[in-house]
Amino acid sequence: MKACKAKDSQLIAEYLDGNQNSLEILIHRHKNRVFAYILMVVKDKQLADDIFQDTFIKVINTIQAGSYKEEGKFIQWVMRIAHNLIIDYFRKSKRIPVVDNDSYDFDIFDTIQFTDASV
Repeated sequence: MKACKAKDSQLIAEYLDGNQNSLEILIHRHKNRVFAYILMVVKDKQLADDIFQDTFIKVINTIQAGSYKEEGKFIQWVMRIAHNLIIDYFRKSKRIPVVDNDSYDFDIFDTIQFTDASV
């Protein structure tokens, strides 16, 4: 079977058997989709490059450690790693607005209060 037509699971198995080219094919196959998603969310090319690199470092380390469980969902797994790294970045940089309940005269998380008030 030609490497470019090989399934992701086959490429992973070949990589684990020592074929570095299989990893390159795997990354090349999915890089545009993963990078586009990261860039769409973070809206900064340099940051997207960093998160993209971190994503595939984590992918490679997990595969090498034997922790990746093949379920036919490789790209979904990679996208979840990218998503989690994006969330980690926003948490660390505090670019996500944090709602502080103490800033209000009422409990903003008390949905019953809002329900009763709207009736």
